[in-house]
Amino acid sequence: MSKKALGLLSVGAVLLILAAASGCSDNTAATFQSPQGVAWTSDGRVTPGEYENQLVMSEFFTLNWNSDGKYIYVAMQGTSPYSPGYVALGFLPDDWTAEMKKTNSDMIIGFVAGGVAYATDAMSIDKLTPHPADDRNDVEQLSGSVTGNTTIIEFCRKLDTGDAKDQKLEIGLNKIMWAVGFAATDSGAHPAGGRGYAEIQIK
Repeated sequence: MSKKALGLLSVGAVLLILAAASGCSDNTAATFQSPQGVAWTSDGRVTPGEYENQLVMSEFFTLNWNSDGKYIYVAMQGTSPYSPGYVALGFLPDDWTAEMKKTNSDMIIGFVAGGVAYATDAMSIDKLTPHPADDRNDVEQLSGSVTGNTTIIEFCRKLDTGDAKDQKLEIGLNKIMWAVGFAATDSGAHPAGGRGYAEIQIK
């Protein structure tokens, strides 16, 4: 094999390694950095400067997020008044109205039990029905922690997962719903003021 061919193979190998090490994947470390120069790490903690965007929904729930145009990187931080519980984020369809409530919402429900983080990737097909899990879980690099009554769940997912049961997230404004629960499971009651709707900007 010629030196030129070997050189091309070497360059190709380097490109493959870089491709495998970038973005958000369960098999590799994400390389995203916030504008503050802090690398995103899914470790169940919100490090100062790690997230470019933060929205305090209520005294019970704060959402932190970044995006690199392909993935969204998220930290859900929820405080339940009585005991640590679940935190949930729903991505709503473009034509969503308040009358629809949970209809066609793509939900990620996370909690920590026994020191292990769990997340259900689900879809609600009606206003108030239970939220059956999707056939495929598109949550990546999941982590979580509990401090007192506060639960933090970190993860990333593709803006467009290719899953028909997931909402495709767009660059620009996206409608969301959020919730905090009493129990460390993926279902249960909310405290008063422990759920709501909002919009987030994805850059």
